[in-house]
Amino acid sequence: MLRKTALRLAAAIFAAAAGLPGLGGAPAEACNRIDGCNWETINQNRDMMASGRMDDAMRTGQDNIAAFRELLRREQEYRAWQQGAAPPRR
Repeated sequence: MLRKTALRLAAAIFAAAAGLPGLGGAPAEACNRIDGCNWETINQNRDMMASGRMDDAMRTGQDNIAAFRELLRREQEYRAWQQGAAPPRR
């Protein structure tokens, strides 16, 4: 008897919660669920590839990496020069 009452109470609570907005009754926003975020990312990637923005971003990233490596090289030359090595060549 107690089991049936508990089951009916749980079913009533679940039914009430399903009808409330924000607890399953209203649709989720795109990034509040995994599938929506995945499709948003896929669509952004496709748009970037189609418009050529991805190539620009990759080129810019490669330029930044090259500039960073050049900065590291010059810093190493400067440190060596401070410690008495030959002056850096330009």
